[in-house]
Amino acid sequence: MNKLTIVERRFPLDHYLVRKIFGTMSIGKNSDAYGQIVYYNESNPQIITAKLVYIQDWEAESKRFCSLIEEDVNFNECLLISTLYFNKPTSTIKTILQKRIESTEDFLKHIVQQTNGYLVYSFQFEQLAQLMLNVPLDEAIRLRRLYNKMPSSFIKSCDSDDENLGLFKDTIRARNISGSVHIPNYQGALNLFHYATSFA
Repeated sequence: MNKLTIVERRFPLDHYLVRKIFGTMSIGKNSDAYGQIVYYNESNPQIITAKLVYIQDWEAESKRFCSLIEEDVNFNECLLISTLYFNKPTSTIKTILQKRIESTEDFLKHIVQQTNGYLVYSFQFEQLAQLMLNVPLDEAIRLRRLYNKMPSSFIKSCDSDDENLGLFKDTIRARNISGSVHIPNYQGALNLFHYATSFA
C-alpha cells in the first residue's frame, strides 16, 4: 500500500473545512489548536477523519494516522480507525485493532464481533442495554447519553442489588477501554476503504 498518498494536514481554526467538520461551538476561541484533517487525493480531497490538536503536539501527531493502516485492511478496521482517530489516542486504537476479547455469550458475540469484542459504538451500547436490561430504545439512548456524559458516575450509580444492572455495568467496564462510545464515521471509513482497496 502506498501510504504516502495519505495526507495529514494542519488547518487554522478559521478554515472553512475545520468549521464544517467541528462546528464553531466546538472550536471556540482556542488559538493554541488547529484542525488536523486526514484525506487522500489532492485534486479532489476525500476526507477520512479529523481532530483538533494543540500546536505543541504536532510533531507527535504528524504521520501518526498512517501508522494505523496495515496491508489488507478490511471495512470494520477502516470504521474503527476513522471513528476513533477523531476521539482517542492511537495506542487505544491499536489495542482494539490487535487484541481480541472473546465473547462467551451468543448475544454479546453478535453485538461486539465487528470490534474484536470491544464496546466502541453508540449503537452497540444501546443494543446491549436493550438486551441486558430489557428496556426500550429510547431508554437505551438515554442511558448511553448519561454514560458518555459522565462514565464513572454512571457506573457508580448502577444499583448493585439489581443483578441485570450489575452484569450490564461489569460488561461495560470490561469491554469499553476508551471511556465512551462513539457515533460511527461511515463516510470516512468508506473513503479509507476505497483508498486501501485501490491498491489491490
